[in-house]
Amino acid sequence: MDRVNTSADTRVNRVSKHRAARRRWSLLLVGSIVAVLALGWFADALAQTPTRATNTSGVQTQQAGLYSVTLTLTPTAPHAGGDVTIRLGVRDVSGAPVTGATVSYALTMSAMDMPGGAGLTQAVGAGVYQVSGGFSMSGVWALRVGVTPPAHNGHTQATVYTTFTIVVR
Repeated sequence: MDRVNTSADTRVNRVSKHRAARRRWSLLLVGSIVAVLALGWFADALAQTPTRATNTSGVQTQQAGLYSVTLTLTPTAPHAGGDVTIRLGVRDVSGAPVTGATVSYALTMSAMDMPGGAGLTQAVGAGVYQVSGGFSMSGVWALRVGVTPPAHNGHTQATVYTTFTIVVR
């Protein structure tokens, strides 16, 4: 005996197909959200992965606006809990030392976003500024340096910044 397709059967069949389609779209949406979150987590983890320090001499030079800033560490490979002296040499575009500048610093442990201290350096020579202290933990630290040159013709100069990477053992 053949079964006769009724309108009730057709409606049930349409509802089943609609539910299945809605279920597929829901799974696709949830899968997309999970993929985006995983990609964001991966990108964040990759950004916080310390790079290998290729500069083992303890000396790094970077630009901060029109100024060249040279970082010198003593000892060249600082250790957690030990004393370290940070010297910053500041030179202008002609290579002349910049005297009378205000040089600020801020240390942050990159992987943990942990502050390690901030303040002003002391001038110790022609274009040389210094701060002494120590690192509380081993790891990769970011040293943000701000250079505010002395006023020129009575006009305050803008502060320029650069960031150095310091690997502490």
